[in-house]
Amino acid sequence: MKELEFAITQSAFTSIRDGLNEELELARIALASLDAEPVSQTYNLPELIEGMEVSIDVSTCDADAGNRYFGTVTEVSELYTAKNGYILLVQDAKPNFDVNGNTPVQSPIDHGYRPECECSGCKATARICAELNNEEAEIFADGYNAAMQSFGNSEQLNSPVTPDGYTLVPVDLTPEMREAFHVANEEYESGHYDVWSPDHQWQAMLAAAPQQ
Repeated sequence: MKELEFAITQSAFTSIRDGLNEELELARIALASLDAEPVSQTYNLPELIEGMEVSIDVSTCDADAGNRYFGTVTEVSELYTAKNGYILLVQDAKPNFDVNGNTPVQSPIDHGYRPECECSGCKATARICAELNNEEAEIFADGYNAAMQSFGNSEQLNSPVTPDGYTLVPVDLTPEMREAFHVANEEYESGHYDVWSPDHQWQAMLAAAPQQ
């Protein structure tokens, strides 16, 4: 499935044109759920995406990882000169973070499908489910919830877990680590340590490495 290019109407982000891989994956999962059982209607991609919540990553470094803007797709247009043939128009995009640098606010797609919810994602899903029979609507809603769960898990997977017995060290030695190596080498050569030379030097360098 091709990427969709994202257009935010706010002037501060007119230069952003990142691909919507995650949103397309949500749509793909939802469409796959419809294909799992016979359905009464056929939906094309623009019809499915229009009215749904989408997001764009606006992070620039580890410190603001996860910062996104969320909004409702109001129009899906074909544009043959665009990189992937489509443009999404999203009006009044809202951040999932405080633009003034305070505590992050809740994302509008932090939950699955709730029929009573008034967020545009749930309303768009309810609109589609209303055109299906009960069994088809349940299949589609399950696909939507699975997509939301997958989206949430992908955010968590961006933070690697360090196994027990391991530590993170710089790829390039810092001046402090180099100095620790030379000091440890001199200590070993003085005969004051029984530890094998490489072990003693390595332990000294680890101790001098930047700590998280």
